[in-house]
Amino acid sequence: MSDLVIEPLDWAGVSEPTVQEIVRLGELQLSDLFQAALAADQRAVNQAGILAGFGAALLAAAGTLWLSDTSRIMAVSALIAGGGMVASAFISGLAARPSDYYANGYEPKRIMPSARDNAWMLKCVAEDLQARIRANRKSLDDTARLTTIATNGAFLAIVVAGLALALMLTAL
Repeated sequence: MSDLVIEPLDWAGVSEPTVQEIVRLGELQLSDLFQAALAADQRAVNQAGILAGFGAALLAAAGTLWLSDTSRIMAVSALIAGGGMVASAFISGLAARPSDYYANGYEPKRIMPSARDNAWMLKCVAEDLQARIRANRKSLDDTARLTTIATNGAFLAIVVAGLALALMLTAL
């Protein structure tokens, strides 16, 4: 995992019970982000599989149509749609790639150096949680961006293939 950039927070006037509540809420946020990331990765994997399947079927149909001399125009259209689907499947696969993602909790050896003073330890934990949340949000945003690009790419492939088919048919 990449190194977290932990920025100190201003704790002036914040009581220890309030810091404990901040830590509890930060852990909830981190846990929710982790669940959202798992769902986003699962969605991207499913989308990649579906798009790859459609793309492979369209490419196979394009090859069959081309070789059988049935309709070269339909073959070109299927080739465009299939190629776009396979490219979109690749982008969906990128969205689901392994990435740095921080889970909830701490290793005892990591938290022990600041455990001598409970208030200090809680503040360190809160600052670390903030850095983890920021990193997880960035990773989740990247996954969502790539999944959206793949979805739009697949839709665009169908539109372009349809337009190409229409243009080729009108040119006959």
